[in-house]
Amino acid sequence: GPRSRAKSPPPRRAAGAATGTGAAPATADAWREEAVRRWGSLVGGGAGAPARDWEAFVTTRLSKPPPPSPEPLLQEWYAADMWQLLCCCVLMSRVSSWETK
Repeated sequence: GPRSRAKSPPPRRAAGAATGTGAAPATADAWREEAVRRWGSLVGGGAGAPARDWEAFVTTRLSKPPPPSPEPLLQEWYAADMWQLLCCCVLMSRVSSWETK
């Protein structure tokens, strides 16, 4: 019989740095606050640490979605969120049915 399609995936999310308003930080201090929010207070290196380019620090550590493929791959649907991607891959490795994969 005809294959039934699963529900549509959630919309892709952008993987960019954003403040609570959705806009990218505007100042070096705001970029530092974004880094601390994402990775914790030790990210700054403490007193006497060398000055950093906080915008580059944050943006180089963000995931970048791969270019879209013609196949409906779950890995692409969840590429913007590393934890969702990890869960997706782990759960798909547990599926034994080829039709599901």
